[in-house]
Amino acid sequence: MNTTLATIVACAVLHNIAIFTNDNEPPRDPDVEVPQELEIEPVHRNNNINENTAARTALIRTHFH
Repeated sequence: MNTTLATIVACAVLHNIAIFTNDNEPPRDPDVEVPQELEIEPVHRNNNINENTAARTALIRTHFH
C-alpha cells in the first residue's frame, strides 16, 4: 500500500512539474499501439442489497459488539 501511494504521489508531482515548465508530450512511438476505446463491462446491479446489508450488519453486531 505504501509503495502504491508513493507511486501515485510521485506521478502527480511529476505531472505538475511538467505542466509548470510547459513540457510538451513526448513524440508518439509508432511501434506502440494505444487502444482508442477501452472495453468496459456493464455494471450489474445487485438486487439483494437490502438483504446483504442486513446480513452484514447482523454479522458485525454479533462478532464485534
